[in-house]
Amino acid sequence: MIVIRYVWTSIATESRVPITMHFITSVLVNLTDRTINRKSVLVNAEFKRITTINLQSKFFSQLDIHSENLIQVYAKKGGVQGRKIKSIMVPLTQTDSVDVRRECVLKGLCVYLNEDPEKLVREYKNIESSQTAMAETVFGILVIRKEGAEPSDDPEDVGIILEGVEVLDELGNVPFAVSILLAVVYALNLSYPPELKYTFEALQKIIMELDGNKLSIKGQALKTKLSRKFETAH
Repeated sequence: MIVIRYVWTSIATESRVPITMHFITSVLVNLTDRTINRKSVLVNAEFKRITTINLQSKFFSQLDIHSENLIQVYAKKGGVQGRKIKSIMVPLTQTDSVDVRRECVLKGLCVYLNEDPEKLVREYKNIESSQTAMAETVFGILVIRKEGAEPSDDPEDVGIILEGVEVLDELGNVPFAVSILLAVVYALNLSYPPELKYTFEALQKIIMELDGNKLSIKGQALKTKLSRKFETAH
């Protein structure tokens, strides 16, 4: 906790420590407490200390509130994007898993905002096949799914990759990993990755309602559509 808090404090006080992706990676990798999900617990604690918000409670409740409206908005998308979103949503017809539904909605959000969900979530059949790709990944989520896995089957591993290093692993599922990755980006005041900037803007400002007064044109258009859907439903 002390190491992570030092990073957050150094940002707040504009100290001499250069806050770079490499620095953040080294901090997370070198935490001494490596018990399962312990690092994610520390990230959660620091996020709450900065924002006063319970990360998972807020993220999942808001994502679930918006899910039905997001799916309806996605359904109106035509062309290549529309077909890709339909493909992403297929698992919803195969399982009632809440985690699967959330994952589909998150991937669909990327496509809807004209971004590539594979830049956010990279899936592999085994650790060996992921090694080369992992080394070339600057930012993203790694998922290991066994050959022939059903949508309802839990992944063998879900982790977060920064600068080619798996800094967090055993996160259980993709939605949880996305929430942790969002917390790292927001709390450390990192820039959104350019190829996912609209997705992370939507997650931060629409789903988490953090700094939501200033939105890009894309973000504002999505927020307006969701607001109209919500008002119609109520």
